[in-house]
Amino acid sequence: MSANITHATLRVVSSLDYFIINSTTQLQNLQFNIDPVMLGEEVILTGQIIDDQWTGLSGQSLDISLSYLSTTIPIGSTLTQPDGTFSVIYPIPLSVPTSVQTVTFDVTFPGTMYYGATVDSDSLDVFSNASLLIEVPVGPFAWNESISVNGTLVDNFGRALPNRDAQVFVHGTSTFASITNQVGQVAFVLRFTPSGENDVFYALQLRHETIITLNSSVRIIIVEAQDIMQPPPPLLIPPELIAAIIIVVVIIVIVILVYRYWKRRPRQPAAPSIDASAMLTALRQLLSQQKYREAIIYAFRMYETIIQAKLGIFRDPSITVREFANLTVAHGRLDTRTMEVFIRGVEEARYSDHPISYNTALSALNAFASLYNSLTGGNLRFVTQEQQQPESAEPERAETG
Repeated sequence: MSANITHATLRVVSSLDYFIINSTTQLQNLQFNIDPVMLGEEVILTGQIIDDQWTGLSGQSLDISLSYLSTTIPIGSTLTQPDGTFSVIYPIPLSVPTSVQTVTFDVTFPGTMYYGATVDSDSLDVFSNASLLIEVPVGPFAWNESISVNGTLVDNFGRALPNRDAQVFVHGTSTFASITNQVGQVAFVLRFTPSGENDVFYALQLRHETIITLNSSVRIIIVEAQDIMQPPPPLLIPPELIAAIIIVVVIIVIVILVYRYWKRRPRQPAAPSIDASAMLTALRQLLSQQKYREAIIYAFRMYETIIQAKLGIFRDPSITVREFANLTVAHGRLDTRTMEVFIRGVEEARYSDHPISYNTALSALNAFASLYNSLTGGNLRFVTQEQQQPESAEPERAETG
């Protein structure tokens, strides 16, 4: 993931000394201890924040949130360690719909008077249940003969689950423990001793933490060695039939290869849905809490979501906010003056360290509402500039470090 990096501002005090007012910061090495993860299962997110000298920032407060589709769930804040690293443990909410395949963790450093703000995110695959797909060779088998049992642990979307503890219970007594490999595969070798039965039914069951699933029961027939019949002599197959079989096999292989290529081809991410009511409620709540900077930044994120849904344009992390705005104006036939008001507000909220006033936030949000209405045909609006700011409302104050 690429982090948004602010520009350092240098202020000269005299001809002999100077100091950095707003040093560049960057979030790096965001990673999870497990991926994919089951709904309700805890995941550990780690990372580090550094300055423009590649030095970790100690004791800095980071805001963490989780998002999927158009829903954002604030997780809370955490303080960095002396080397700038941080760690957050959070269970994936059971309220996440089972149709959701990926959630995103957003890490935001709001910045201080000495360090610029920055934000980064990382995605995590999620699933709601898992199954062990079992493969057992065809018998019959002799007593004490080794029987290889292979399985693949997959989630409800068919994705393999690597590095997971697995246990196979045979007849509820014998236990074979293993760990799935990097592609979710696990293998066991079973060996049975005579028990007075020539036809024995064994159930293979996977257990992992809260996951308990039984995709099938495997019937293993054990017979005495002398009862195994000798194979019949090979059949003579006409050359014409052999040629026909080869042609059929070649066609099947070609079809399989074409199907695999089709499944693995690059696909455009699905456009997210838009919940206008939730978006408006969140923005008004931020305004009522006098979090003007956060309200403008949240509005820009919602603008990115709307552009994805309506125009199919996804913002690359390498382009700036203004470059993205110019691109969407050209494709969406949006009013350039309104866009300029909105983007000026976004740039001031993201890159400045001075307080954001109520009127600045209101101007940017009204411009956002106008752009939203042009794109969706909606009727979103906030209070007008002429309406007086509540006496109790004050501009937000910048952090002092």
